[in-house]
Amino acid sequence: MGSSIAPGARPLNAPSQHGRGCDLARISSGVGVAYGCAMHIRTRKLIGTIVLVAFVVVYMLIAMAVTAVWLPGSPVALQLLGYATAGLLWIVPAGVIIRWMSRNPQAAGS
Repeated sequence: MGSSIAPGARPLNAPSQHGRGCDLARISSGVGVAYGCAMHIRTRKLIGTIVLVAFVVVYMLIAMAVTAVWLPGSPVALQLLGYATAGLLWIVPAGVIIRWMSRNPQAAGS
């Protein structure tokens, strides 16, 4: 039986002339999308940086609103605990975003 690859064409995951696994012409034509070509690390870091900055700004606004409503007039120990929690809670989702940004696209498969 014959293969579905045209004569002279290379498989989608074969290195192109630029050394990358995905050919942009094949991706834009819709051929590469179904196979899920790996995102380049520079693109992944750009997207992750934008998402991280947006998340921190939104989190900061929400944390300020919540602490301004709930903590005034509370005992000092409760205020300290509330501000410390709000100040450290953003680290968990930020770590997930940073871990996603740092993944190796070849090893992760996307």
